[in-house]
Amino acid sequence: MQVWDLAGVSATRFYTAQEDGRIRMWDTALDYPLLETGPGAAVRSVAVRPDPSVDGLWIALGRVDGTLETLATAEPARNLICDTGLGALHDMQWLGERLFIASEAGHLASFHEGQLLSSPRSDRPLLSVAHDPQGGRVLVGESGGATLVITLGRPNDTLSLPSLGSLAMAWQVSWGPEAQALTACGGAILLSDTRTRQIVWSHRAATMSDRINTAAWCPTSARIAHGHGKQIVLRDPLGALIDTHNAHDSQVQRLCWLTEETLVSVDEAGGLLLWSPGSPPVWILRPEPGS
Repeated sequence: MQVWDLAGVSATRFYTAQEDGRIRMWDTALDYPLLETGPGAAVRSVAVRPDPSVDGLWIALGRVDGTLETLATAEPARNLICDTGLGALHDMQWLGERLFIASEAGHLASFHEGQLLSSPRSDRPLLSVAHDPQGGRVLVGESGGATLVITLGRPNDTLSLPSLGSLAMAWQVSWGPEAQALTACGGAILLSDTRTRQIVWSHRAATMSDRINTAAWCPTSARIAHGHGKQIVLRDPLGALIDTHNAHDSQVQRLCWLTEETLVSVDEAGGLLLWSPGSPPVWILRPEPGS
Protein backbone atom coordinates (compact mmCIF):
# COMPACT_ATOMS: atom_id res chain seq x y z
CA MET A 1 0.00 0.00 0.00
CA GLN A 2 1.50 3.32 -1.09
CA VAL A 3 2.79 5.71 1.59
CA TRP A 4 2.79 9.36 0.53
CA ASP A 5 4.22 11.12 3.57
CA LEU A 6 6.15 10.63 6.82
CA ALA A 7 6.15 12.68 10.04
CA GLY A 8 8.43 12.06 13.00
CA VAL A 9 7.03 12.06 16.54
CA SER A 10 10.05 11.08 18.65
CA ALA A 11 13.38 9.29 18.40
CA THR A 12 11.55 5.99 17.78
CA ARG A 13 8.05 6.82 16.52
CA PHE A 14 6.61 8.28 13.32
CA TYR A 15 3.38 8.54 11.32
CA THR A 16 2.67 7.49 7.74
CA ALA A 17 0.06 9.00 5.38
CA GLN A 18 -1.36 6.23 3.20
CA GLU A 19 -3.29 5.63 0.01
CA ASP A 20 -5.87 3.49 1.83
CA GLY A 21 -7.17 6.61 3.62
CA ARG A 22 -5.50 5.93 6.97
CA ILE A 23 -2.62 7.35 8.96
CA ARG A 24 -0.61 4.92 11.03
CA MET A 25 1.83 5.38 13.92
CA TRP A 26 4.89 3.11 13.94
CA ASP A 27 7.63 2.27 16.41
CA THR A 28 11.06 1.52 14.95
CA ALA A 29 11.34 -1.61 17.10
CA LEU A 30 8.15 -3.17 15.70
CA ASP A 31 7.05 -4.45 12.29
CA TYR A 32 3.39 -3.47 12.74
CA PRO A 33 1.65 -0.13 13.44
CA LEU A 34 0.85 0.86 17.01
CA LEU A 35 -2.37 2.57 15.97
CA GLU A 36 -4.25 3.83 12.92
CA THR A 37 -7.14 6.14 12.09
CA GLY A 38 -10.35 5.17 10.35
CA PRO A 39 -10.53 5.12 6.54
CA GLY A 40 -11.51 7.94 4.17
CA ALA A 41 -10.15 9.44 0.97
CA ALA A 42 -6.45 8.76 0.40
CA VAL A 43 -4.21 10.70 2.79
CA ARG A 44 -1.67 12.79 0.90
CA SER A 45 0.13 14.53 3.80
CA VAL A 46 0.58 14.41 7.57
CA ALA A 47 2.17 16.78 10.10
CA VAL A 48 2.59 16.44 13.87
CA ARG A 49 3.32 18.88 16.70
CA PRO A 50 3.20 18.71 20.51
CA ASP A 51 0.03 19.97 22.20
CA PRO A 52 1.36 22.19 25.01
CA SER A 53 -1.97 22.39 26.84
CA VAL A 54 -2.06 18.64 27.53
CA ASP A 55 0.25 15.65 27.34
CA GLY A 56 -0.57 14.84 23.73
CA LEU A 57 -0.11 15.67 20.07
CA TRP A 58 -1.86 17.65 17.35
CA ILE A 59 -1.91 15.62 14.15
CA ALA A 60 -2.94 17.20 10.85
CA LEU A 61 -3.76 15.12 7.81
CA GLY A 62 -4.61 16.27 4.30
CA ARG A 63 -6.61 14.13 1.91
CA VAL A 64 -6.67 14.02 -1.88
CA ASP A 65 -10.27 15.30 -1.91
CA GLY A 66 -9.27 18.52 -0.09
CA THR A 67 -10.41 17.45 3.36
CA LEU A 68 -8.25 18.69 6.25
CA GLU A 69 -8.47 16.95 9.62
CA THR A 70 -6.77 17.99 12.85
CA LEU A 71 -6.70 15.39 15.61
CA ALA A 72 -5.96 16.05 19.30
CA THR A 73 -4.67 12.74 20.67
CA ALA A 74 -5.36 13.63 24.32
CA GLU A 75 -8.76 15.28 23.78
CA PRO A 76 -10.66 13.83 20.78
CA ALA A 77 -13.51 16.28 21.39
CA ARG A 78 -11.24 18.98 19.94
CA ASN A 79 -10.85 17.17 16.60
CA LEU A 80 -11.80 19.23 13.55
CA ILE A 81 -12.70 18.41 9.94
CA CYS A 82 -12.62 21.08 7.21
CA ASP A 83 -13.46 20.87 3.49
CA THR A 84 -10.90 23.28 2.07
CA GLY A 85 -12.15 23.15 -1.53
CA LEU A 86 -8.49 23.29 -2.64
CA GLY A 87 -8.13 19.82 -4.14
CA ALA A 88 -5.42 17.46 -2.92
CA LEU A 89 -3.48 18.78 0.08
CA HIS A 90 -0.01 17.74 -1.03
CA ASP A 91 2.10 18.87 1.91
CA MET A 92 1.77 20.62 5.27
CA GLN A 93 3.94 21.87 8.11
CA TRP A 94 3.22 23.33 11.53
CA LEU A 95 4.67 26.71 12.55
CA GLY A 96 3.77 26.90 16.22
CA GLU A 97 -0.02 26.57 16.32
CA ARG A 98 -0.48 27.57 12.68
CA LEU A 99 -0.54 24.95 9.92
CA PHE A 100 0.70 25.80 6.42
CA ILE A 101 -0.64 23.78 3.49
CA ALA A 102 0.45 23.35 -0.16
CA SER A 103 -2.54 22.50 -2.36
CA GLU A 104 -3.47 21.18 -5.80
CA ALA A 105 -5.32 24.44 -6.50
CA GLY A 106 -2.05 26.41 -6.33
CA HIS A 107 -3.06 28.08 -3.07
CA LEU A 108 -0.88 28.39 0.02
CA ALA A 109 -3.29 27.95 2.91
CA SER A 110 -2.95 28.38 6.66
CA PHE A 111 -5.15 26.92 9.38
CA HIS A 112 -5.30 28.35 12.90
CA GLU A 113 -7.89 28.01 15.67
CA GLY A 114 -10.44 26.54 13.29
CA GLN A 115 -10.02 29.26 10.65
CA LEU A 116 -8.77 28.50 7.15
CA LEU A 117 -7.12 31.27 5.11
CA SER A 118 -5.78 30.73 1.61
CA SER A 119 -4.30 32.81 -1.18
CA PRO A 120 -3.46 31.87 -4.78
CA ARG A 121 0.30 31.65 -5.33
CA SER A 122 0.60 29.81 -8.63
CA ASP A 123 -1.43 28.60 -11.59
CA ARG A 124 0.19 25.20 -11.00
CA PRO A 125 -0.30 22.75 -8.11
CA LEU A 126 1.85 23.38 -5.03
CA LEU A 127 3.60 20.16 -3.99
CA SER A 128 5.62 21.05 -0.90
CA VAL A 129 5.95 23.64 1.87
CA ALA A 130 8.49 24.45 4.62
CA HIS A 131 8.93 27.40 7.00
CA ASP A 132 12.29 28.90 7.92
CA PRO A 133 13.65 28.47 11.49
CA GLN A 134 12.84 32.09 12.33
CA GLY A 135 9.28 31.74 11.07
CA GLY A 136 9.26 34.82 8.85
CA ARG A 137 9.30 33.11 5.46
CA VAL A 138 7.90 30.02 3.78
CA LEU A 139 9.32 27.89 0.97
CA VAL A 140 6.82 26.48 -1.51
CA GLY A 141 7.61 24.00 -4.28
CA GLU A 142 5.38 23.90 -7.36
CA SER A 143 4.74 21.28 -10.00
CA GLY A 144 6.23 23.54 -12.65
CA GLY A 145 9.61 23.22 -10.94
CA ALA A 146 9.87 26.61 -9.25
CA THR A 147 10.70 27.01 -5.56
CA LEU A 148 9.02 30.14 -4.20
CA VAL A 149 10.14 32.15 -1.18
CA ILE A 150 7.17 33.88 0.44
CA THR A 151 7.51 36.47 3.22
CA LEU A 152 4.67 36.08 5.71
CA GLY A 153 2.50 39.16 6.18
CA ARG A 154 3.60 40.59 2.82
CA PRO A 155 1.31 39.18 0.13
CA ASN A 156 3.32 40.63 -2.74
CA ASP A 157 6.78 39.70 -1.41
CA THR A 158 7.43 36.46 -3.33
CA LEU A 159 10.71 35.41 -4.93
CA SER A 160 11.28 32.56 -7.38
CA LEU A 161 14.52 30.60 -7.03
CA PRO A 162 16.35 29.11 -10.03
CA SER A 163 15.12 25.72 -11.25
CA LEU A 164 16.48 23.08 -13.60
CA GLY A 165 13.83 23.47 -16.26
CA SER A 166 12.20 20.32 -17.54
CA LEU A 167 14.01 18.20 -14.93
CA ALA A 168 12.30 20.01 -12.10
CA MET A 169 9.23 19.02 -10.10
CA ALA A 170 9.64 20.42 -6.59
CA TRP A 171 8.51 17.35 -4.63
CA GLN A 172 10.10 18.39 -1.33
CA VAL A 173 11.63 21.63 -0.04
CA SER A 174 13.35 22.46 3.23
CA TRP A 175 15.26 25.31 4.84
CA GLY A 176 18.92 24.96 5.75
CA PRO A 177 21.42 27.20 7.54
CA GLU A 178 22.30 30.67 6.23
CA ALA A 179 19.02 31.13 4.33
CA GLN A 180 19.66 28.15 2.07
CA ALA A 181 16.83 26.26 0.38
CA LEU A 182 17.05 22.55 -0.45
CA THR A 183 14.85 21.16 -3.23
CA ALA A 184 14.33 17.58 -4.39
CA CYS A 185 12.97 18.01 -7.89
CA GLY A 186 12.73 14.58 -9.43
CA GLY A 187 15.63 14.79 -11.85
CA ALA A 188 18.02 16.44 -9.40
CA ILE A 189 18.69 17.82 -5.95
CA LEU A 190 19.80 21.43 -5.60
CA LEU A 191 20.76 23.88 -2.87
CA SER A 192 19.99 27.56 -3.48
CA ASP A 193 20.92 30.75 -1.64
CA THR A 194 17.68 32.68 -1.08
CA ARG A 195 19.58 35.96 -0.61
CA THR A 196 21.40 35.90 -3.97
CA ARG A 197 18.86 33.65 -5.75
CA GLN A 198 21.75 31.54 -7.05
CA ILE A 199 22.23 27.76 -7.09
CA VAL A 200 25.02 26.84 -4.65
CA TRP A 201 25.32 23.24 -5.88
CA SER A 202 23.26 20.60 -7.62
CA HIS A 203 23.46 16.90 -8.43
CA ARG A 204 21.45 15.32 -11.22
CA ALA A 205 19.99 11.83 -11.14
CA ALA A 206 22.15 9.22 -12.85
CA THR A 207 19.35 8.14 -15.22
CA MET A 208 15.84 9.28 -16.08
CA SER A 209 14.44 6.35 -14.11
CA ASP A 210 16.39 7.20 -10.94
CA ARG A 211 14.22 9.86 -9.36
CA ILE A 212 15.19 12.20 -6.50
CA ASN A 213 11.78 12.71 -4.89
CA THR A 214 12.82 13.50 -1.31
CA ALA A 215 15.56 15.34 0.59
CA ALA A 216 15.94 16.65 4.13
CA TRP A 217 18.49 18.18 6.49
CA CYS A 218 19.30 16.34 9.69
CA PRO A 219 18.21 18.19 12.89
CA THR A 220 21.55 20.05 13.28
CA SER A 221 21.88 20.75 9.52
CA ALA A 222 25.25 18.95 9.51
CA ARG A 223 24.13 16.45 6.84
CA ILE A 224 21.61 16.02 4.06
CA ALA A 225 19.87 12.77 3.17
CA HIS A 226 18.06 12.24 -0.12
CA GLY A 227 16.63 9.47 -2.24
CA HIS A 228 18.15 8.51 -5.58
CA GLY A 229 16.23 5.72 -7.26
CA LYS A 230 16.34 2.84 -4.77
CA GLN A 231 19.24 4.40 -2.86
CA ILE A 232 19.57 6.55 0.24
CA VAL A 233 22.35 9.11 -0.24
CA LEU A 234 24.06 11.14 2.48
CA ARG A 235 25.87 14.43 1.71
CA ASP A 236 27.59 17.19 3.64
CA PRO A 237 26.31 20.81 3.44
CA LEU A 238 28.66 21.49 0.50
CA GLY A 239 27.11 18.65 -1.49
CA ALA A 240 30.03 16.24 -1.13
CA LEU A 241 29.10 12.55 -0.97
CA ILE A 242 29.41 10.91 2.46
CA ASP A 243 27.67 7.57 2.03
CA THR A 244 25.30 5.63 -0.24
CA HIS A 245 23.13 2.59 0.48
CA ASN A 246 21.30 0.42 -2.05
CA ALA A 247 18.54 -0.33 0.39
CA HIS A 248 15.04 -0.23 -1.06
CA ASP A 249 13.29 -2.59 -3.45
CA SER A 250 11.73 0.31 -5.42
CA GLN A 251 12.02 4.10 -5.78
CA VAL A 252 12.48 6.01 -2.53
CA GLN A 253 9.44 8.26 -2.13
CA ARG A 254 9.94 10.02 1.22
CA LEU A 255 12.37 10.18 4.14
CA CYS A 256 12.30 11.75 7.58
CA TRP A 257 15.03 12.26 10.19
CA LEU A 258 14.00 11.09 13.69
CA THR A 259 17.26 12.07 15.40
CA GLU A 260 20.69 13.27 14.36
CA GLU A 261 21.68 9.63 13.79
CA THR A 262 18.51 7.91 12.56
CA LEU A 263 16.07 8.37 9.72
CA VAL A 264 13.18 6.45 8.21
CA SER A 265 12.43 6.15 4.51
CA VAL A 266 9.64 4.66 2.43
CA ASP A 267 9.60 3.39 -1.15
CA GLU A 268 6.81 3.35 -3.73
CA ALA A 269 5.85 -0.23 -2.78
CA GLY A 270 5.30 0.83 0.85
CA GLY A 271 8.52 -0.64 2.27
CA LEU A 272 9.74 1.15 5.42
CA LEU A 273 13.42 1.24 6.36
CA LEU A 274 15.24 2.46 9.46
CA TRP A 275 18.72 3.73 8.72
CA SER A 276 21.61 5.07 10.82
CA PRO A 277 24.56 6.58 8.91
CA GLY A 278 27.43 4.10 8.84
CA SER A 279 25.22 1.09 9.68
CA PRO A 280 23.24 -1.30 7.46
CA PRO A 281 19.56 -0.35 7.07
CA VAL A 282 16.93 -2.36 8.96
CA TRP A 283 13.49 -3.21 7.52
CA ILE A 284 10.52 -2.05 9.60
CA LEU A 285 8.08 -3.28 6.97
CA ARG A 286 8.97 -5.08 3.75
CA PRO A 287 6.00 -5.82 1.47
CA GLU A 288 5.74 -9.21 -0.15
CA PRO A 289 6.62 -9.18 -3.88
CA GLY A 290 3.54 -8.32 -5.90
CA SER A 291 1.61 -7.04 -2.89
